[in-house]
Amino acid sequence: RPSIVTATATTADIDIDAANITIDNFEMDFTSPDAVAAAIDVNSDYFTLRNCRIVFSDSDGQATRVVFADSTNVVSSMLIENNDFQGDTSAGTSSVVRFSGGNYHAIRNNRMWGNFDTTSGGAIVSGADAAGQITIADNRISNMAASSVIAIKLLAATTGDIYRNYLRITTDTSPATSIENPGTCSLYQNFGVTDSGETGTEIVPVAFST
Repeated sequence: RPSIVTATATTADIDIDAANITIDNFEMDFTSPDAVAAAIDVNSDYFTLRNCRIVFSDSDGQATRVVFADSTNVVSSMLIENNDFQGDTSAGTSSVVRFSGGNYHAIRNNRMWGNFDTTSGGAIVSGADAAGQITIADNRISNMAASSVIAIKLLAATTGDIYRNYLRITTDTSPATSIENPGTCSLYQNFGVTDSGETGTEIVPVAFST
């Protein structure tokens, strides 16, 4: 696999500034320097990230955000699939995939393991604007932050489908909090655990005030 590592500045990023760009089968390391703000900065439609191994957090450094599509350049049809996002228990990462607005994003069949901000984030997070007709499916997400309660955090106006995700949080309460504000999305067969060695239970998510 070809490899990509970040440079010495926290503003270093991979800029996606044209439509229909695909990154496939890469090794990436975004742990140095510490606090890379937005490692993959998506500014155009139809971006695909597929079949990659991405290290975003270790004891020396943590990317703040890995894949970032903000409200400045609203994008649609972002596809994130078959990737292994590898972190550790070090604090500093707020999200693996963050999008704000747009339509038809698909995030499927990824593994995301790390310590994600328990206040403003999770592994998959919606920014200020809700997205429409999204698909979040077949992901394995572990939020290992102390007292974490969220794996996927959306907005009340979000629409789409969320199904067959397997979610781990560390707060020993109901796994229902793993999906916050699913909006009017249809949810099928999402399962969660709150401790090691548990058998997953089906998640009936709850809405939170935004």
